[in-house]
Amino acid sequence: DAVIGCPHSETAVNRAGIAFSGYPGLIADLTGTPRNRAFMMLTAKGLCITHATLHESVSQALARLSPDLVVEAAHATVATAKRLGIATPSLGVFGINPHAGEDGLFGDEDERITKPAVARLKAEGIAADGPIGADLLLSQRKHDFYLAMFHDQGHIPIKLISPLRASALTIGVPVLFASVAHGCAFDIAGKGVADATGVIETLELLAGAAR
Repeated sequence: DAVIGCPHSETAVNRAGIAFSGYPGLIADLTGTPRNRAFMMLTAKGLCITHATLHESVSQALARLSPDLVVEAAHATVATAKRLGIATPSLGVFGINPHAGEDGLFGDEDERITKPAVARLKAEGIAADGPIGADLLLSQRKHDFYLAMFHDQGHIPIKLISPLRASALTIGVPVLFASVAHGCAFDIAGKGVADATGVIETLELLAGAAR
């Protein structure tokens, strides 16, 4: 009914000669899902953030961002929200640039990418707000889910409020899959001091969604 991935090292996997940039791409390939429809959602202490892009350079992520990609990430988020028991979720969409570009003052990327995407989502009846600066949206905490454009936009707030107890859902794929949001802690290997709480809470999250 569901699958959990325990802590892993992307560096170690790649050193073994296996191309690997995180679970969303792997699960997409294993399920025959296009990679641009598989996303990661981090969740901890009631905060849920989907990432439109993930493990890639900022320049590559920016080159890949498009209204279609943002809309796909939003659709995956809404579908996952329903599995988590929220039938009509509200979605806060982060801007690409500071202050979501200030109407082009700080770059035109939000004018070309996030604004058209949010307009499409609203036209579909999805309760999407934005683009708005990530700092402002997170300080208000008015929404059920958030959509980040880049890795650090979503990871930093989640890790700040819950360093070792966050769950990472792979969404947009046909299998219910999640991993923990922290690494494998080579520095404490063999010492018997690792904390399994993140794995346990992720199991509980998957069990609830599967039901």
